[in-house]
Amino acid sequence: MTRVLSLCLTVFLSLSLRAQDELPNTQLYLFQLDYDNGKPFLTKPVYLTDFNAEGYNNQPYFVSENELYFTAQLAGEEPAQTDIWSMDLAKGTLTRITQTVESEYSPRLMPGSFYFTAVRVEADAEATQRLWKFPLDHLDGGEPVFPTIRKVGYYAWIDRRRVLMFIVNEPPLLILANTDEYAWERVTNNPGRCMQHRPDGKMLMVHKETPSKWVIVALDPETHEMEPVVTCLPGSEDFVALPNGAILQGSGSKLYYYMPGQSTDWEEIADLREYDILSITRLAVNKKGQLVLVGKK
Repeated sequence: MTRVLSLCLTVFLSLSLRAQDELPNTQLYLFQLDYDNGKPFLTKPVYLTDFNAEGYNNQPYFVSENELYFTAQLAGEEPAQTDIWSMDLAKGTLTRITQTVESEYSPRLMPGSFYFTAVRVEADAEATQRLWKFPLDHLDGGEPVFPTIRKVGYYAWIDRRRVLMFIVNEPPLLILANTDEYAWERVTNNPGRCMQHRPDGKMLMVHKETPSKWVIVALDPETHEMEPVVTCLPGSEDFVALPNGAILQGSGSKLYYYMPGQSTDWEEIADLREYDILSITRLAVNKKGQLVLVGKK
């Protein structure tokens, strides 16, 4: 049921992004995805974040074939907060996109516009978390997309007007909001933080059916029906959807592959322990088959 945009959550913010000092040391790595008889394997490893080797580098997102946006907190910088950075993989250049007293996370392009969006943890007493939009030309400081929707943890754009948002609540809540009507509707409880487009227009996401059973499902944005695709690897919720419809997910140092309709189970395609990567979390891929992953040593 669609409601006027108003969300007042009074529960304790257990998943708050405010805990800046507790952010882990994570790094970004680039690989090329090649194929042998339809099965992917990794080549051409590149360590991307040597400029911040002791800091937090996370939430990679391809803005274009060569340009990568990501979130970083520089080691030793005061005050400690996260900003959005851009890396041109072809030119090897690095640009700091935001530098504010607030913290920004999860950069994404806003479809059909000249803006990108990010979750901002605002510098108020409540550490308000809202979805903000920022001009790509950096001519102003941005503004909230939905001024009255707070406690936004994660999100994914479906199209130019519709966006899925993970609301930090007890239990966590997934809503679908509309920029044309400034209205929102509940989709489900207990979503995961990762949401990806599938080639057929549905959205892949994790539904945490129980504390130990997490399932990647295909969500129909029109009907809210969720079709099970595959059970997540134990303890893993981050994944990436490839252009051919396959899914990659990490577990520990290992990367796994699953092709809906063909695979019967997850298949290991790489063990990144040889690169001192002991934990794989978020992933991003472009149409050229370049894979960026977040690794923790």
